[in-house]
Amino acid sequence: MKLFLALIAVFFLALPAASLAADVRVSASLEPEVVAVGDQAMLVVTVEGKFRKTAKPELPALADLAVYESGTSQSMNFINGVVSSSLSFTYVIVPSREGTYTIAPIRFRLDDKVYEANAVTLQAVKEPAAASPPPAGERSGNARDPSGKAKPFLIGADVDRDTVFVSQQVTWTLSFSIDVRANLFQSPTFTPPEAEGFWMEELPPLRKYDEEIEGRRYLVNELKRAYFPTAPGEYAIGPSRITVTVDDAGFPSRDDFFGRSFRSFGFGKPVDLYTEERKITVLPLPAAGKPAGFSGIVGRNVKLYVVSGSKKYEYVLVPKEEGRQSLREIRLSYFDPIEKKYKQCATSPIEIAVNPGSGEPGREIIFAGGGSDIEVLANDINHIHPVPAAIAVGGGGLYRNGVYLALHAIPALAVVLCLGMERRRRRWKNDLPLMRASRALREAEKLLGTAGKQLAQGRPTDACAAVASALSGYLADKMDVSAAGLTSPGIEEYLANRKVPEELRRETRSIMDACDAARYAQASVGQAGAGDTLARSQRLLRTLEKEYLR
Repeated sequence: MKLFLALIAVFFLALPAASLAADVRVSASLEPEVVAVGDQAMLVVTVEGKFRKTAKPELPALADLAVYESGTSQSMNFINGVVSSSLSFTYVIVPSREGTYTIAPIRFRLDDKVYEANAVTLQAVKEPAAASPPPAGERSGNARDPSGKAKPFLIGADVDRDTVFVSQQVTWTLSFSIDVRANLFQSPTFTPPEAEGFWMEELPPLRKYDEEIEGRRYLVNELKRAYFPTAPGEYAIGPSRITVTVDDAGFPSRDDFFGRSFRSFGFGKPVDLYTEERKITVLPLPAAGKPAGFSGIVGRNVKLYVVSGSKKYEYVLVPKEEGRQSLREIRLSYFDPIEKKYKQCATSPIEIAVNPGSGEPGREIIFAGGGSDIEVLANDINHIHPVPAAIAVGGGGLYRNGVYLALHAIPALAVVLCLGMERRRRRWKNDLPLMRASRALREAEKLLGTAGKQLAQGRPTDACAAVASALSGYLADKMDVSAAGLTSPGIEEYLANRKVPEELRRETRSIMDACDAARYAQASVGQAGAGDTLARSQRLLRTLEKEYLR
């Protein structure tokens, strides 16, 4: 372990700070580049190079474009002893009106350097003709309860299709409408439906708009999810729930004020709203016409609320002969659920010019090992380890280390400490005289601090009054009596019983007499006299606390 940590430290210390930020490349891609208004495009910003710490890319202000973060992915490469990283930041871009939008500049800050990605362009075309809205339970034509009163909340959910093929997307739409006059104690909470047999993806963004239903104004919140069935059969997307906590003290009318329950007036009333279950029939992919090597992909090139993505495959090609080489097209089979048949797509052929190497022109490259074929050793990094001269057993086990054994005592000590603190807390809680006595000096010093401030303000009489309160309060707390009930004989007797010397008892009487003279006898007390009384009282209290009344 020590050797491993030392190697790691040497590796990072040997890297200059400048080199870590060198060779950093930032690029941006947008797919698709043409979308309908309200549809979504995926913007991917990729950062490649050698760096250890990073931040998020800085996107420009994008008018009429809504931007949603959709996750980050990271990968690392180790080639010829050089470590490089790749970070991809994904954003969902949704245009709100027609036009051509150039997204630039896209900046990425690393230490004191700023890198810029290439500009990308998004074209938003006219939104296609809207299909008739799906039924939404209570939301359509049922905005009143059986008694005729308007409902403050309307909820409904539906799917775009109830019969699909395996892996074909089902778009589930939740519509939740709130009467603009309804009072909510807190934001509604959403409990998604159970959907066994499906995997799910969120479909941003959450749409919000106003709508008039049966003469009342509602704020409509629309949420969409994509469900993908994994096997044929009969399935269901279960009911979802939205919980709202309402204050109906002013809704829907003020005529029934005295008829409201105590729970709903001032404390909020939780209301659960449920959507209906939706049945889905999942058909198996047809066996007829299925091409060899079918990958299982189901979909087609549509853009309206359909989950899309991409996957990149990288291959290392080593030319064995110079000259013009051609890579034939790569084909991919998929099933089109709309036309209900299998299709293929293919790449274009790629032409590669292989230049002559250091050997003779036209000569075939001979690889080390005597053969002309490349052997794949593994699909991961093969580390080279030197063979040690001898294998020896390491040092003693960890259980023999003194520090390791000492650490085992920490939990026991913590338990003992906690038990002691709890015992002390309970003792103080049940013993009020002890609590008063333990806090006596702290309370007295607060009053002496007040006396010092009054003395600084030129109020010596008030300062003497504060000193008297501090001294009498301290003694009252120690004696567990009321300060108003203190008497000179009682104080004298208490101090004598606690073995306080006559000199300190005389000093106590002198300070209290001086304070009484300043407060009641109208004696002239100057700044110097009050300051001396304050200093004497501070010394007296500390001595009594430290040596006699602790």
